[in-house]
Amino acid sequence: MLTGDLAIMFNDTRIPTDLSLREQTRQEAQHAYIKKALGFSIHPDIDTSLSAVNKSEARALEISVIPQLKTGDLADPPIHLSDHIHPHELAKDNALNKPSLLKIGQFDFITLSLLHTILRSDQWDSITTRLVQLLKPGGWIQWVDWDPSTLRIAGVRPGTPDATALRALLRRYTDTLSERQIGSTYRIETTFKQQGVVDIDSDMYPIAPEVEFTKNVVEGVVMELEEWGVLGREGAKKVRAEVGEEVEKGGVLIWWDLWCHIGRKPS
Repeated sequence: MLTGDLAIMFNDTRIPTDLSLREQTRQEAQHAYIKKALGFSIHPDIDTSLSAVNKSEARALEISVIPQLKTGDLADPPIHLSDHIHPHELAKDNALNKPSLLKIGQFDFITLSLLHTILRSDQWDSITTRLVQLLKPGGWIQWVDWDPSTLRIAGVRPGTPDATALRALLRRYTDTLSERQIGSTYRIETTFKQQGVVDIDSDMYPIAPEVEFTKNVVEGVVMELEEWGVLGREGAKKVRAEVGEEVEKGGVLIWWDLWCHIGRKPS
């Protein structure tokens, strides 16, 4: 629960209709891990700042797979969540050109979640520039994401075989990220600084490793490799089975650094 009086209202039915129930459940579990690690839905500095503005006029944009800013997490009175965009929609050339997003300088707050590996390198500058343009002077941006370069195995239960299949999967994933020119999350901070956004806070947040978190991460990695055409349907099925058996028998734990960047557009 936030300590301030910021609230954001939105329609809970905005969950993308093309998400399978399995993936929706995985995403919700993933965001529960993220929220627990962060200790907030909206950074306290942003909450305090927006609490002082006229809430009837304040506007926010959320970019995430499923909406995360639920009314029950926040306090009243509300700030209007004007739009929600799925990261894959953002990656489409026309996603930021729809009528509701044509006006520059319209948002007090933009929050992004798990977008880093979705944007192609040739889209990075144009989309981040457009996001900054959409912020009002003095507006805030919050970006929460995994740093893909930090994904590694934390431990395996003593007396069980080494997680060979999982190690191979993680190598394949990081190699693919390199081929797609997806660097570390430090590029987020660097990009916004170049665009004049003031860096307020950039930090890593630890997530305590546990087997269920490992399973969640593995499924997400396999799905991305499928989406990118690195794994076919049968190949993905085989990897899930092999890695799943290792995780169950070996109690394999994964470390993955969670990163949160907070920036503010100059007034």
